[in-house]
Amino acid sequence: MLDCIGCLYAGACIFQTVGLFTTKWISNDKCDSVGLLYSCCGGPDNNTCRRTQGEDELDTSALGLQIVSLVLMWIGVLMFVVGIYCACGFFNKCIGKEKSWVTVALLKCCEMLFYYMIMFFGVLLLSISGILNISGCIVVATKFPRAQLGYSFYLCVIAGCYFLLMGVISCFAFCCDRGFIRKRLSVYRK
Repeated sequence: MLDCIGCLYAGACIFQTVGLFTTKWISNDKCDSVGLLYSCCGGPDNNTCRRTQGEDELDTSALGLQIVSLVLMWIGVLMFVVGIYCACGFFNKCIGKEKSWVTVALLKCCEMLFYYMIMFFGVLLLSISGILNISGCIVVATKFPRAQLGYSFYLCVIAGCYFLLMGVISCFAFCCDRGFIRKRLSVYRK
């Protein structure tokens, strides 16, 4: 069950990454495409793109929150992938058919330590990433009316909400998946 949940994070990772790096966070009288990292202003005299680093129209704290959120998101995804890799029996395939008490102990450690701890911290990092993401979006939303907000803003809001929702679902699945633990450990007792 937890392996399937990891695949569901892919869309939100794409939304978060695209939302951060595009210029459609807000549009106003000065510029029609303002982003966190750069802005591209159209019109007869403003046909240029320049680097803003969130300081021109948007708040630098929103930029900081979104970048930290993006870094935590990708670290959480990496931890999630490593946890799934351990759960798929990678170490069992490497050791082969020889099952001494040492290899069984190593396999149990991999199952319990790597899989559950890495998955737990991966889900935790993704949930923290969602909180920081939504916080950065709130900073921007308090400064501008809804009519000026663009699709980049909404992509990040969707990704942040999705990370929080999936964090709750993953924690529920993580805590309630006791049958999976017993089934995986019974393989090594034979």
